[in-house]
Amino acid sequence: MSRTRDFRFFRTALAAGILLPLGACSGTKVPDAPAVSAGASEAAGPRTTYPLTIDNCGRQVTFNQAPRRVVLPNGASVAEVESMIALGVQDRIVANSQRYGVSDDPTMIAKIDAVPTAGLKLNKNFEVPREQVLAQSPDLVISTWAGGFDDKIWPTSSAYAEQ
Repeated sequence: MSRTRDFRFFRTALAAGILLPLGACSGTKVPDAPAVSAGASEAAGPRTTYPLTIDNCGRQVTFNQAPRRVVLPNGASVAEVESMIALGVQDRIVANSQRYGVSDDPTMIAKIDAVPTAGLKLNKNFEVPREQVLAQSPDLVISTWAGGFDDKIWPTSSAYAEQ
């Protein structure tokens, strides 16, 4: 795949990965993707255009461009980092704490180890403190744990805006 095609795929997958779960969270229906015509490339998918605004559980979030600084702080598995590697966009990850030395796919272990950690350290509650997240100047933080965005643990959107 060409780099441009990879990037389009990443944007589409990222948008779908954010929109589908958020649609379920917010109670709003996420529109179905357009049908792929015969002969069209399924991998390319629909194009993402920017600015892209999504409803994140009742809060509007706007991306002016595809995320370039991604932080993967927590998770009970390595699913998020493996997904980014499978999409070929691991170069956008600036900090990853999902590193357990195991994977359902043994070939992923070395690839996960190659993703930067930026020195993220878990606190006594097994969370990456907000100061460490903010220090990375992320434009996207991915966590599949609902409590991962609790204001007691994570920065609020206003904290990100103040950066």
